[in-house]
Amino acid sequence: GVAALLLPAIDTASDRRLFDLCRSHPEYCFPMIGLHPTSVNDNPAWREELARVDRYLLDPPAGIRFCAIGEIGLDYYWSDAFVALPVAIHTRAAWDDMCRIIEAETERARADGRRLRGVFHAFSEGAAAFERLCGCGDFCFGIGGTVTFKKSGVAEIVRTMPLDRIVLETDCPYLTPAPYRGQRNESAYVRLVCDKIAELKGLAAETVAAATTANAEALFGIRYMKKIKITVVRKVCHRDLIERYENPIDHACDMREGQVFVANGWQRPDGLCESAWQTISPFVMTLAHGGTDLYDGWMKNPASAMISCNDGFRPVSFLIETLD
Repeated sequence: GVAALLLPAIDTASDRRLFDLCRSHPEYCFPMIGLHPTSVNDNPAWREELARVDRYLLDPPAGIRFCAIGEIGLDYYWSDAFVALPVAIHTRAAWDDMCRIIEAETERARADGRRLRGVFHAFSEGAAAFERLCGCGDFCFGIGGTVTFKKSGVAEIVRTMPLDRIVLETDCPYLTPAPYRGQRNESAYVRLVCDKIAELKGLAAETVAAATTANAEALFGIRYMKKIKITVVRKVCHRDLIERYENPIDHACDMREGQVFVANGWQRPDGLCESAWQTISPFVMTLAHGGTDLYDGWMKNPASAMISCNDGFRPVSFLIETLD
């Protein structure tokens, strides 16, 4: 399934909707900031639009953390400062010029001891452009619904692309993958892109999903939080656990063995008391952010919390594990 959304900026007209969406779902939505090339043509205020990007980079809106600069690039179909963020680059009918520009910028960056990184959104060129751009830095190539089209040339280049150079895309509401081509695209259809790449490469879809997710996380510096299952596995009195905790939780709580809670990010699951959540949340957050080792120091799994019940202190043990 879809775990996180990376949302390119377009221009001032859509900024508020972009920011509101990201504030409403900060655990899933990660914004970029930029000026789309199609918002430059016939726009007398394009310089002000670029100035807005500079302002937001220096002083982001409340509750907003940009993960990249994008969507930017060249678009001939319709018609110098360096920031340490990856770029999401739009290019259409302009790949020769884009390769030339990126190569020139690569030389300039390397002379200053820097390295370019980003993603070529909706990559649609062949092997020659791919090889040229691979030599320019830490770039990934966005593959979306076009890879599923019957006459798509993208499919051939994807066969030979290293998996560590690919990220999956949707380009909603456009470029809807087969069999839904012609309808409005949506993020859930990214699975169809994943399945097609897996077919082309002779790999399991799970392998492609894991690799491309890791590529996106590394490139954009994000890590979505996994859902965590919390199971009450034991509610009996153990002297060693009573002696282990010098400050038992002083809160009455009624839980039963076998009871299951599901944590989604920092939000306490319904039905789990606040005192128990305060004790086990460090374990939950470790797993939610991709950690695998809960046995460091005092942390252990099952994670034990002391809960105060009506008949005295009784330890309650929780099994904490990720939900696939």
